Amino acid sequence: MKPIVVAALSGIAWAGQALGQGVGFIESRGEMDCFLGDGACEDFETFEVADGQSVNTGCRAINCNSVCSGQGPGLVDCGALYQNLHNSGLNWLGAGHVGMPSRCLRGREGMFIGYAVPVQVMGFDLRTQNNAPFEADVRFLDAQGQTLAHRIYPVENTTGVFVGLRHPDGIAQITIICGENRFPIVDDHCYSVGASDPCAAGAVLKTKCRTKSCGPVVKAVLKNAKPGCAVTFQLNGGDDLVRTISERGKAKAKWCPGLDGENVVDVLECGMSSSIECG
Repeated sequence: MKPIVVAALSGIAWAGQALGQGVGFIESRGEMDCFLGDGACEDFETFEVADGQSVNTGCRAINCNSVCSGQGPGLVDCGALYQNLHNSGLNWLGAGHVGMPSRCLRGREGMFIGYAVPVQVMGFDLRTQNNAPFEADVRFLDAQGQTLAHRIYPVENTTGVFVGLRHPDGIAQITIICGENRFPIVDDHCYSVGASDPCAAGAVLKTKCRTKSCGPVVKAVLKNAKPGCAVTFQLNGGDDLVRTISERGKAKAKWCPGLDGENVVDVLECGMSSSIECG
């Protein structure tokens, strides 16, 4: 896996841009689980470090073949590589050290993450030590080093923030830049080469129409989907409604007025479509 070169970054896509269908920042672990599918999750628990302690691994970059401070190989899953921005070894933290809830990996000034195969879905917790705040400049890159998306994350405490993205073109590398004397901490990193969606096998989308005083009322019902996941219903290519799938696997959306004639409802995250004639 080729190391990341900061100077090669180009084509920056700024936060807040329209990322396109099938692409989006992931705001929570629960949301990531809606898209993760059969992926890998690295909890950084393999390296032996006592609670409340920290070990300088002596390795600036760590993958599944690395031997660091006499431990390894097999310290992390073979799907990802972790590299310190600073020219020094990554630190492996024990639970309770500088406020961490579990074992995790710490860099200095920034970190790189590279994937053996580009992934379509990824997410991890990004924390700071001892509640020392910083802003993390995070870029998500494709296999050619072009930036797929870019976002500034305010990291204010040991709870941290969730960093995640889904992109069908494949995320090959991630850069996290935090600034001098700042220490980014990565934990519970999950990723998947192939993306799933909130509409599991057997999901059904149905539409119907009736006329009321406001005009044609278009109603869409999604059934047998993944509970707790958010989906976007779109009417005729432009009128979006976001709904959360219920514990029974159901979500509903309604518009008035629709069109006299054919109305098409899409569920964007699932690639599902249904049409209905009104009038």
